[in-house]
Amino acid sequence: GAGKKFSNSGGVGQAILGGWQINGIFSSFSGGMFNLSASGSSLNMPGNSQRPDQVKPNVEMLGGVGDRSTPFFDTTAFANVTSSSPGGGVRFGHVGRNFLRGPGVVNMDLSAFRTFQVTENFDLQFRLEGFNISNTPHFNNPNGSVTSSNFGRITSTNINFKERFFRFGLRLSW
Repeated sequence: GAGKKFSNSGGVGQAILGGWQINGIFSSFSGGMFNLSASGSSLNMPGNSQRPDQVKPNVEMLGGVGDRSTPFFDTTAFANVTSSSPGGGVRFGHVGRNFLRGPGVVNMDLSAFRTFQVTENFDLQFRLEGFNISNTPHFNNPNGSVTSSNFGRITSTNINFKERFFRFGLRLSW
């Protein structure tokens, strides 16, 4: 447009291409921490929860998201607590709180807008906004219950992030 590097000589090019502004927000962050749980029946302590035992030295992250046949992490690395401690007392599983991290999130939002001067005192702005431009699904944490048939699997998406959508708008300023 006028005073800019491209399409600055007037005419149709300046009228169509000039005056646009573009904004973008790119977000990328790691997934949230989540807990693992196990059956609390061995505790005989109503209202208390149980953690599983880790039976392998390392937990392999398999990354299964969106495919319910592949777990997000190696589920064979954990087991339900099956024995009491020596002396007849109960024993808690040794996996700590917030032991694993869920899937990360990548998101891109873009907007383009242009302001047209209608009269000396009135401006009309056309806005086009696109959210989650790449239409990337954002998954919830996997199921962390050792006793569940879906243990280690991601079965839903995060409702705080939406699928790709666009919004058009007009703004009148005076």
